Amino acid sequence: MKNPQKGFIVPLLMVIIAVLVIGSGVYVYKNKKTETSTVVNTETQQSGQNQQQTNTQTPPVSATKQLTLTQAPPLFETPILTISPSTTAGWKTYTNDKYKFEFKYPPSFVITDYSFEMSNGSLGLVFTDKDVNFVVRNIELSEINFTDYGDGTVKYDSNRRECFYKNELSKEFYFQEEKINNYSVCSFGNGDEESYSFSYYFIHPTKNFATEIGSSTSKLILTPILSTFKFIK
Repeated sequence: MKNPQKGFIVPLLMVIIAVLVIGSGVYVYKNKKTETSTVVNTETQQSGQNQQQTNTQTPPVSATKQLTLTQAPPLFETPILTISPSTTAGWKTYTNDKYKFEFKYPPSFVITDYSFEMSNGSLGLVFTDKDVNFVVRNIELSEINFTDYGDGTVKYDSNRRECFYKNELSKEFYFQEEKINNYSVCSFGNGDEESYSFSYYFIHPTKNFATEIGSSTSKLILTPILSTFKFIK
């Protein structure tokens, strides 16, 4: 007679072994999945850190351009003289049809034309109540030629339509290119800001001449007035 327990034990052992094998496989699979996820996350974080370091170390394009401009400025910067419209509001207008220009001046100023005293045909103007006088004349662009007591020379370059100087001007002389009321202007002089000799050359935008305005009186008074200078037809 066969033992019934022996027949029952064999299938039971096979079931237990199968469960153990399946459980081990699931455990190994989960461990590998966790490790893979950890590696991917770690690599992603490292990649993000590397990207952040790259962004930090590499300046933006605009900053690079700004740095280039700072390191290599032009020979002459072109400052722009601007006066607030509120400053010149209500000013009078002086117009000269012969010399083809006009400018504004404070209503309290009294302007006098004394051109009849000028032997070279220049226009002489004076604010009699301020003891400020200046001389105006129109000259061809090729006539802009100034040499100081040293070796410095200021001339006009017809190709670039702007003034330039060669060599070095003496320390007491001043030269600058600027924009005044949208006109290209070259100016030079000597002395201090309060009282010294200076000349402004307003370059006509389309014609072959410049209007020279020279004075040996206060530049501080004339600067706001000259900011309103305008050529007329």
